[in-house]
Formats: sequence, C-alpha cells, structure tokens
Amino acid sequence: MKGDVGLIRKVLNKRYRLHKERRILPILNELEKNQYLTCEEIENLQKTKLSNILKIAVDNVPYYDYLKKESAEIFSDGISSKQMLDKFPVLTKKIIIDNYKSLINPRCQNKVIKNYSGGSTGKPVKLLQDSVMRDYGLAATIRSDRWAGWEFGSSVFKFWGASRDQSAHLKEKAKRFLFNEYVFDAFGWDKDTIKTIYKLMKKEKPEIIIAYASALYFYVDTVKQMGLKPNHVPKGIITSADMLYDWQRKEIEEYFNCKVFNRYGCRELGLISCECKEHNGMHISSDRIYLEVVDDNNQPVPDGCAGRILITDLTNTAMPIIRYEIGDIGTISKQRTCKCGRGLPKLESIQGRITDYIVSSDGKYVSGTALTTVVPQLNNVQQIQIIQKEKGKVLTKVVKGANYSKQDELNIETVLKKYLGIDMIIEIEYVSSLLNEKSGKYRFVVNEMC
Repeated sequence: MKGDVGLIRKVLNKRYRLHKERRILPILNELEKNQYLTCEEIENLQKTKLSNILKIAVDNVPYYDYLKKESAEIFSDGISSKQMLDKFPVLTKKIIIDNYKSLINPRCQNKVIKNYSGGSTGKPVKLLQDSVMRDYGLAATIRSDRWAGWEFGSSVFKFWGASRDQSAHLKEKAKRFLFNEYVFDAFGWDKDTIKTIYKLMKKEKPEIIIAYASALYFYVDTVKQMGLKPNHVPKGIITSADMLYDWQRKEIEEYFNCKVFNRYGCRELGLISCECKEHNGMHISSDRIYLEVVDDNNQPVPDGCAGRILITDLTNTAMPIIRYEIGDIGTISKQRTCKCGRGLPKLESIQGRITDYIVSSDGKYVSGTALTTVVPQLNNVQQIQIIQKEKGKVLTKVVKGANYSKQDELNIETVLKKYLGIDMIIEIEYVSSLLNEKSGKYRFVVNEMC
C-alpha cells in the first residue's frame, strides 16, 4: 500500500508539474539544445541577446537616456560584447534603490512581477522582472536539476530557510503534496526536528535533496553525533544559496554515499551556474545571462584570476539588469571545454562575498576560502564563524563538539593567529547554532568593517 501511494504521488507530481509549467517546456527544450552548442556558437547567441537587451534599455529606460547619442556606435557592426558593455555603468544595490523608478521600462509589454534580493548583507533590493525572465530562469533551473538526476515526478526533500519561500496555507500544502516535495525550515533546528527528518528520510526515500549547503552539513554533522547511521541513498544532492566548503562537501558525500552538485545563484537573478557530473567548476547559464569578472576599475581580469562578479540578464525587459554587482568574488575557468560535452563556460570557483574577508593584523586581506583550511585543524568543534568589526580583533563564534575542552579553545587561538597575525586579538563566544542569518544561511567569515 505504501509503495502504491508513493507511485500515485509520483505520477500526480509529474502530470501536475508538466501542466503547471507547460509554458516553459518550449524554453526548456531550447536551453537543453543550447547547452551542447560549441563555445563559439554560445558566444554568438549570447552577443545577439546582449545587443537586444542593451538596445531595449537605451531606447526605453530613462536611466540610460544619456547613451542614446552613442547608440549608433554601441550597436555598430563588428563591435564585441565587451565593447558594448563598456559603455554601461556598473549597477550596485544602492544605485538601484536610489534610481528605482528611472530604471523601469515603461513600455514593457510582458507581465511584470515584483521581486526582492535576499537582503543578507543589508536592505533588500526591490526589482521588477517580466514573465519571460521568470520562465527562462525556471527552465534554466530545471535544466541544471536534471544534471543531478532530477526529473518531472521526482520526490524531493528541501532544506531551505527564507520564510517567504514557505507557507502554512492549505493551498501551499496541497501544492507541496502534488510536487511530491517536503520542505524543512533550515532556520532554528533542534535535535528533535532533526530526528523527525531522519525518520522521514527513511520512510519517504527522496530521490533528490536540495539544500542550503550549511543546513545540510549541519544535519549530517548532527545525526552523526547522535550515532544515527545513513538510512537512504538519494540519486543526487543539490546545494545552493550559500558557500559549499570542501570539508562540508566531503562530509555530506561520505554520509549519503552520493555526489553533491553545487550551484550558484541569487534571488534577484535566479540560477547563475551549476556543476555537471564532472564536478570541475560550474557551467554558467550563458544563454540567459552575461557574466563578467572584473577588477577594481571594472575591467575584465584574465580567466583563472579572481575578481568581482557582474551579471547582465539577457531576458528581462521590465527592468533591464545590466552589469549588476552581485557582491561576490569569483573566477572564470581557463578550460574552454568540458568532458560532459557542454559548451557553456564555467566558473572555476566562488570565493565568497566581498565582505567575506578578514583584514590581518599586518593589513593583508585573508579570504574566507583561504581560512577554510583552519577547520580541519580544530578538533571537537562542530561549527565556527569568524567576525571582524574592527582592525586587529576578531570575534570567533563556536558551537562546541561533544568532547570540547579548554585545550581546544587554546588551539583555536593558536591556529587563527597563525593565519591572521600573532598580534590579532581573538575573542571566543560559545553559541548553540550558527544558522543565524535572517534567511537561515550560515556565513563562515563576516567582515562588518566593509
């Protein structure tokens, strides 16, 4: 009987999803074909879409009125994508907030939807998106989910956090049932909640797990401490929304005996990139966005070098988002091909947010990614977070492991001083949990001086 109910839900889920999302199926088919174009073909497709969205911005958006006199030059034959974009200023969150009305296209013919950034680093930014952007974003997400083994009808466990993504309304619960999807709030877990999820995991046997990286790591680390052995092997695990560190990936993959497919995106722009089965960088959705990695002068850095990430959406005519500074540091891969056969370029890595750096006692910038090498050196520590509010001092929040002792506290100070300077003042505060962002996310390093 139990198997019959599961099969019925799977069939209902597939039919419901295919009906609900029938409008995006042609777009999904388009994107599925695009991914196997050559690098050159994708660049040409991207340039055509970029030229179209930039022209819509210049012709219709008041904020870009001053560029009308340069329109002939910007869109002349033979001009490169970089040369076109060089004429456009970088958009920051503050610029969007201060110039919101002048960034709107009053002649947009598509249905318009309001959206907001996550706001984890400050005030959320309000944006307008049109229905075409929404549909392309959803199709791109489905395309990448398939790389991890998801299909229409797949059962899913979601470890998520932002309250606006969840609802107790009957309509929402019915949709979750039809989607064959369980959603667990990643914010404010306790051991009883984790035990409940563990039992449900065995009962429902989800094919796919989609989670905040930090939330799933916290689940795995906690059940291991409780002596609960793995009770299910999913087809695929997709992590998103916050940084996936190497030590987290290792623990998650070993516990579930399943590969993790990490992806990168944001609420205001949707999916940006995702790993394929090769797990050697994240393929950029270059058929719906244009991604730049630039230096402090907004000039492109060589592939393989880290820089600030700028995103241009290629589909949103309601409020064209051009050269949007997302607030992250990343590196584009030097490799132009992938063994998976996809021609989509790859992000080699995401080093974290611009604020995810610590200034050492001698004035050097130490990235959160570099500091992740600290974690394996700390015994009996379940979680750790390093916060800097002033130069020369860091606050280290620690979730103790079962056998934590005074010696472990001294070890934290010794190890951190090795990386941050002997004169760095290390303050330690003990907490019960570090899923403490408003959205339920965990940040390993936080610089509040920025």
